[in-house]
Amino acid sequence: MIHSKFIPLLAVIFLLFSACAEPGSNSGNNTEPAKNDSVKTEQPVAEGKNLFTDKCASCHGGDGTAGILGAANLQQTTMDAAALQQIITNGKGNMPSFKTTFSEEEIKKLADYVQTLNPNPKTK
Repeated sequence: MIHSKFIPLLAVIFLLFSACAEPGSNSGNNTEPAKNDSVKTEQPVAEGKNLFTDKCASCHGGDGTAGILGAANLQQTTMDAAALQQIITNGKGNMPSFKTTFSEEEIKKLADYVQTLNPNPKTK
C-alpha cells in the first residue's frame, strides 16, 4: 500500500509526464518538424514495400533475389527510379505490365522501394 505522504508527490509526477506527452502540444521543441519530415520520407518507401510484398515478391522474392520465372535480382539493379517506373508500368520479358494494377503514385513508391533493395547502389 502507498503511504499517504507519497500521494501528492505521485500526483505531481503524473501531471508532469502527462503534460510532456500531450499530443499536439507545442512546447518549443525544435526537433518536431525534422521528425515529421523523416516520417514523410519513410512513408512512401514503406508503402512501396507493402506493394512489393503484395504483388512482386512472388517472383522477385521478399529481398528481391528469388529470380522466379527469370525475375531480375533487384539487389543488383543500378537502374534509376525513372527506368524502374518504366519497367513496372510497361513490363519487360516475362514481367507483365502493371499500369492497370497500380496508380502512377503507387508505381513511383514501388520504384523508390526497389532502389532500397540494392545494398551497394551506383553513385553518380
